[in-house]
Amino acid sequence: MKHKLINAAAFCIVLSTVYLAAKEVWFFVEYRQVQAQLHDEKTGAAIRDVLGEK
Repeated sequence: MKHKLINAAAFCIVLSTVYLAAKEVWFFVEYRQVQAQLHDEKTGAAIRDVLGEK
């Protein structure tokens, strides 16, 4: 019985670690998307400034 409890606890630890890692990856991907969008907006604004468009 004790081995089953240890296995269950180990499984829970592994599962929570995988969940937290996936969450971190998701946040990083969202951060990179926002950074890319901001970069695109700045680039577009710079091009409009150079071309004299509004």
